[in-house]
Amino acid sequence: MALGRLAGSTARSRRGSQRRRRGPGDTSIQYQQALEHQNDPDTFVPGDAVTIPYQPRAGDTTEVDGGLPVALPAGTASGRSMAASPQGSVWAVNDVATPTPASF
Repeated sequence: MALGRLAGSTARSRRGSQRRRRGPGDTSIQYQQALEHQNDPDTFVPGDAVTIPYQPRAGDTTEVDGGLPVALPAGTASGRSMAASPQGSVWAVNDVATPTPASF
């Protein structure tokens, strides 16, 4: 009986090894879809800058770039400015007026 189980296990493992394996010429579905849509029109329109500062939730312990999340200010450059920046540049022109603190 033990021999029968062993033979059955071997037959199953042979069937499992007959599954189709990806070859070097196979591509991912993501690549296939990218090719399928490569000539679609680009309808994205850059918008305004982010106006609401980011504030992590209390107790958020998810690491970001090796540290805890920190508060970030509202944006100083609009999407239009970023889109107009030279390809590969690090900064966009700040085109959002910085709010002046209210004086009392």
